[in-house]
Amino acid sequence: MAERDLDFTEAVPMTDEEDEETLAAIDRGVQSADEGRVVPIEEVRKRLSLWNTKSSSLKTP
Repeated sequence: MAERDLDFTEAVPMTDEEDEETLAAIDRGVQSADEGRVVPIEEVRKRLSLWNTKSSSLKTP
């Protein structure tokens, strides 16, 4: 695959599927990642496994 210079400083027009709220949430996520506030994938897998087990054991009448 050829290397390309990508410029992420330029604004990209919104599509019909995007709105300001969604784009703001994405920006907050990117900022959190840039600041190092992330969870390693191994920890995510552990947490999902625990959450899945707990929620699957709940029975609704």
